[in-house]
Amino acid sequence: MGMDPATGLATFTKIRAWLHRDVMADMEMTVLGTAAGRVVTSPRHSLATKDGSYIFATNFNVGDALRTPNGTRLIVQETRRESAQGLYSPLTGTSNYFAGESEHSMVLAHNFAHLRKPQFFA
Repeated sequence: MGMDPATGLATFTKIRAWLHRDVMADMEMTVLGTAAGRVVTSPRHSLATKDGSYIFATNFNVGDALRTPNGTRLIVQETRRESAQGLYSPLTGTSNYFAGESEHSMVLAHNFAHLRKPQFFA
């Protein structure tokens, strides 16, 4: 599921390719804890804020808001680092996708990591 940039609504989108798909990669990840669950991502993956702009996961602070599929605010309550195995990044038809540890902790991530303002490259 991703967000249609034209309408701003959550929609189903196909995965066109994998930008990263390494099940054996050992990586230090950024963990954003919320009341709905955790979001675990690479530190320089771009996540959407409540207003729709994107910032790197490592730049979120406690109190910042993430964008959810229904447009509500999901407040960051904790930030930390943790080691994890596996690195995945799909390229979708909408150039974004919702990801999280559970259906309640889903937040909008852009396909392109390591880029400031990734929506300009979509």
